[in-house]
Amino acid sequence: MGFEIGIGEKFASWVFCRCDLRLPDGLSATEVGKGLWVSTGDELPFKLDTWWRRQLGDIVADYLEKEASFCLTAKQPSKDPTIVDAEIVFLERRVRFFAWGVVLSVGATQFDLARIVSGGRDEKGFRLKLGTPEHFVRSGGFPRPTSQIEDFFRAARFTERAQSMEAERESDAQLYWRALSGLDAFVTAVKSQLAHVKLHQFVRAIESFLPSKGSGERPFSEYCKNLCPTNETELKEIYRLRNMSEHHRPFVHAVGSAETADRRLRQADVLCRELFRRFFADLPDFQIHFRDNSSLKRFWEDTPVLERAWGPKLDLNATA
Repeated sequence: MGFEIGIGEKFASWVFCRCDLRLPDGLSATEVGKGLWVSTGDELPFKLDTWWRRQLGDIVADYLEKEASFCLTAKQPSKDPTIVDAEIVFLERRVRFFAWGVVLSVGATQFDLARIVSGGRDEKGFRLKLGTPEHFVRSGGFPRPTSQIEDFFRAARFTERAQSMEAERESDAQLYWRALSGLDAFVTAVKSQLAHVKLHQFVRAIESFLPSKGSGERPFSEYCKNLCPTNETELKEIYRLRNMSEHHRPFVHAVGSAETADRRLRQADVLCRELFRRFFADLPDFQIHFRDNSSLKRFWEDTPVLERAWGPKLDLNATA
């Protein structure tokens, strides 16, 4: 096996079974960030012993051992590799950020079964802990996603940066408040099966990148036009749909047809993921812009800085 948990290491792995994500050709176990690995299903870094097979049952155990599509793993050395403690909590959080980074890079994948397997290994073998993560729900009409190896490197960068923001907040709870609240909204959107909930949460996530005065249809569209200059109509309709959901009104009535509403949902999904990708995964100095409300306000007021940070303008109408 080319990839494994070494003696004296702790880890957390998110195993995706029967997942529809198209993986890069010839993918083998690859370290894409510090202690962050992506591997195929036949390269799981842990082994299930007889006791765990009994606890899981043959169906789930067989899924993990025989039906795994790919695996995301966070691992690190440990002085006490078989003790379930704060190190395990940290690694589980790390692999969750890693998985959300993949979603941000390629879109939501569908899978039959997934487990988060964590623990450690000493000279006597593995001590494992298992959990069941949430499913992802792809916005209606999106095709099956395809990944390149760079998507996993990007997801690893996002992981490092998300955890660095959390670490800074330990000394000041107000730091990165909008950024991490927006990430929570994005996670809620991806997990929801309901179109009106998904769009509402995607818009909330988009708003977290804007100054606090960016709420409301007109401010929202004016700010977002800096990123999508040809899409004023689409941006306004996205926000109207958000309002319908917020105020418990029939979702489609804001734009006249279910087809248009579905397309606006996909466009909100794309804009949301593009914001996270460009600003939190690709922009080297993202911290100085999203640290607090004052830095965010300065960022949006300095047009040349904003344009350099954002890069090529986005055309939402490229999303069918």
